[in-house]
Amino acid sequence: MSRDCQLLVRHNGRPVQLSARLRHSGDDLVVFLHGLGCAKEAFDGAFDIPLLNRLSLCAIDLPAHGRSARLPAAAYQLETIAGLVADAVRQLKYERLVLVGHSLSGAIGLLAAQNLDRLAAFVSIEGNLISEDCGMISRNIAAETPPSFAAHGFQALRTALHESPATDLQTWSTWLAACDPTGLQAIATSLVQWCDGGELLAMFERIPYRSYVHGDNSALDYLWPSIHGTPVYAVSKAGHFPMIDNVDGFYRLLHSLLNKALRTTSPVAIPA
Repeated sequence: MSRDCQLLVRHNGRPVQLSARLRHSGDDLVVFLHGLGCAKEAFDGAFDIPLLNRLSLCAIDLPAHGRSARLPAAAYQLETIAGLVADAVRQLKYERLVLVGHSLSGAIGLLAAQNLDRLAAFVSIEGNLISEDCGMISRNIAAETPPSFAAHGFQALRTALHESPATDLQTWSTWLAACDPTGLQAIATSLVQWCDGGELLAMFERIPYRSYVHGDNSALDYLWPSIHGTPVYAVSKAGHFPMIDNVDGFYRLLHSLLNKALRTTSPVAIPA
């Protein structure tokens, strides 16, 4: 049975609470990390599907999101957030670890993985890797000044998502309402800097057992040449949120990937 909890970590000596949903069911742990402006509830389906019953699961609200703590504005750097996530994961019991990161957390998960032991697999769900991945929303947020985004841009984004005919974007709007606008703008800025820097793709390619999952309706032709050599899987009838658009299809695929990874791989350290 899952439970909501707070994972206590520290930033500059001060306590920071990360809200999480946790279920301990076995020795192997899957940690789910959500996208920009989203929440841990993006992965509620993982806790409901019987296929994953034998795995321990944890979904975490990132700082500035959901019910997690807010940080000082200067602390909203991807590497800082990834460090807090890694600290939280190290508190959990597991023999082998799988990280599943969506969008923004495709990047945060990669950074966290550098400081985590016993990693068996990494699953990127349309995770940010290169500059072009920032074209949907994050680059527009980063282009605004923090005061402008807090005063106008944040509400404009919420309204645009809420008024969209797409149910996944409407759900995104609901999660966005719980976010800290200042933190969101700073995280988006850091995300753009990391994607433009070119390091994320190299980190991804150094992970021995990695996979990339996308919705079949997502326009990602620009990306395929960059991730040649990485196993890529499409979820039918889905866009940027395949775990919402096609819950059964996504988790059947994830179960297959995890089953293969945990059957054929040993936990490894990420090569430097």
